[in-house]
Amino acid sequence: MSFPVRLSANWAVSLALSLGVVNAQTRFEQHTELRATIEQWMKAVDKSQALEEEWEQERSVLADSIVGLREMLKQAEVEITTVEGRLATADEDSQDKIQQQTDFNEARKVLREGLGPVRRKWRRLFLFFLISMSAEKPVLPS
Repeated sequence: MSFPVRLSANWAVSLALSLGVVNAQTRFEQHTELRATIEQWMKAVDKSQALEEEWEQERSVLADSIVGLREMLKQAEVEITTVEGRLATADEDSQDKIQQQTDFNEARKVLREGLGPVRRKWRRLFLFFLISMSAEKPVLPS
């Protein structure tokens, strides 16, 4: 009868060892899962910090860009004001030049109209001069 007790004892030892192994495997698996979870969490934290640092750097660059663009806007406004002033002066000068050109054209027209009779008289005098030069005695028109 010792055989069944021995079986029981062997069985009990075997059961205890297998439970210990199973328990150890379960703990090892739990430890492995925990380690994997912690590693994932650490990677997520690292990635989050990297993204935050990148975002902070880009925000700083954008803030600097905004400051630079505002300065450029101020400078452009000053240049626009300067150009508008020059344009107003140029418009006055242009108007003066246009008026001078109009006055010149009117004076030229009056001169041409006035030169018509003078040219006709000059042609007559010139013809008389040519005729008188070809004649023996110079003849002056009356």
